[in-house]
Amino acid sequence: MNSIITWCNENQGFFSAVLCTLTILTSLLTVLFTWKVGKMPYKKKLAVMIGYWGSDEAGHNLRISIANVGRIPIYIKNVEVKSNKNDLLGVMATGDLDKNFLIITPNEIIANEIRVENKRNVFYKYGIDLNGHIKVVITDLEGKKYIFTKGWPVG
Repeated sequence: MNSIITWCNENQGFFSAVLCTLTILTSLLTVLFTWKVGKMPYKKKLAVMIGYWGSDEAGHNLRISIANVGRIPIYIKNVEVKSNKNDLLGVMATGDLDKNFLIITPNEIIANEIRVENKRNVFYKYGIDLNGHIKVVITDLEGKKYIFTKGWPVG
């Protein structure tokens, strides 16, 4: 034990460098955890469920359900249905008389029916499995886009 104490007394610079490095690492970990914990309550996340309701002369009918599975309200400006080639197939109504957007509070689900066109015969070519061939693009008021290509029933 005396030899360790003697060595530390003779090599004060090395011991100070080790303590300084440990202090810096501890500070970085503290900043990282504070940032992570502070960001958690403001998480924005959506889930989409899509259903196909058949077709008529005017087009195909879809039912889109949007669920806010995050922790804060999301203000939706635009909901578009596009093909994988980015052809616009249809737009869901997102406004009412008072405002020009939808508000979805946490744990709330909004469902709406939408009529879409059959550009490039997407529904006829891939009717059994539309996953990856048609996408739902949701844009919030901040401009963040949520893109969903999966979630179509298969069969």
